Amino acid sequence: MADVTLQELLSASVVTRVISRVRTPMSKLQNFWGMNPGGPASNPVGGSIFSWDIFDNTRMIAQGRPHGTGPANVPPQKVGSVTANAYRSHESIHLLDQNLFRTRQLGSFWDRIDSRGQNYVARQANYLGQKFKNAREFVVSRMMRGEFEVRIDGDNWLPTTAGNGQMTVSFGVPATNQGTLGGILVGDWQLTTADILGEILAVNAQMEQDHGWPLRHLWVNSTTYGYMLNNATLQTVAGTSNTVFDVFTPTSDGADGYPDDTGFLVRFKALPWLDVHVYDGGLMVDNGTAPAFDKFIPDNRTAFLPDPMPEVAEWLEGSELIRETVVSEPSEKLGLSAWTTPAIDPAGFSLKAVDSGLPALYVPKIMNWGTTSATP
Repeated sequence: MADVTLQELLSASVVTRVISRVRTPMSKLQNFWGMNPGGPASNPVGGSIFSWDIFDNTRMIAQGRPHGTGPANVPPQKVGSVTANAYRSHESIHLLDQNLFRTRQLGSFWDRIDSRGQNYVARQANYLGQKFKNAREFVVSRMMRGEFEVRIDGDNWLPTTAGNGQMTVSFGVPATNQGTLGGILVGDWQLTTADILGEILAVNAQMEQDHGWPLRHLWVNSTTYGYMLNNATLQTVAGTSNTVFDVFTPTSDGADGYPDDTGFLVRFKALPWLDVHVYDGGLMVDNGTAPAFDKFIPDNRTAFLPDPMPEVAEWLEGSELIRETVVSEPSEKLGLSAWTTPAIDPAGFSLKAVDSGLPALYVPKIMNWGTTSATP
């Protein structure tokens, strides 16, 4: 038996609280697009295979004809169709009753017995829900990049970084909407002399030509934001004796009164019509060997976007039949759903959750994922 002092043997630890070393789960991007569960751009269509038809408006001009002649014959507008499969996240946590019986509540003294471990179970259920919120955030963030990959490990599908997966999930974003955006982004935003204002205006003009939805949002991280603050043109337009921005708004507070994340929104005086979202959020993403922190918006990238709306992109919620117990009837669950399944020998239960769906990027050209500075 290990030697312990009488004080160590008889003393009771004083538990002051239960803490987390990680802030709230990521949801900023899915909230922006309205693709959070129950959000304005979440469409509960059901099933696991989705499709949508395409019938474009036209910019062609009707032909003139001289008096006394019939109409010019033109072909009907072409009709297209797109098909996609739902991405399915599914996990469970198994808990044994014997490990929960007559335990203390997390963050409290032993005089507060949690006989069925309800406090602990509630925290585990919340933990499981956070993982699914993170999964949806990852998928939405990769919609902005145009694609993501999946590494297959047995029956597990692990969302991963480019080059580490066996399967690619593509959102159909053209090559001209990535990188230099068809030759528009030619400067290095790290340089104070870079024509940031001119390039942003050129992207806006190209979006008018591509589809007609105007540029209204930039997504950058704090490094790129620093380049914009130091840019000579943006400073000159604002006035060298003034701040370069009109609006600086930190992210909204969470339920506990503290900010949800480190992000903030800026509106530059030279760009009064443009919301610049500064965001350094990220997730632990599989890289083929071990999960590593991966920023949603890397240092050398900028997302140029219109206002989010279901007409251009929405989350299609899939569904599947769930049987919660061996005697219950199957029921259809749409999108993100959670339930418990009891077990015997030994007694316990499983917390289960599933999320079936996929962002439908109806207008792939609205995504402009540009390289705006050299790789650090």
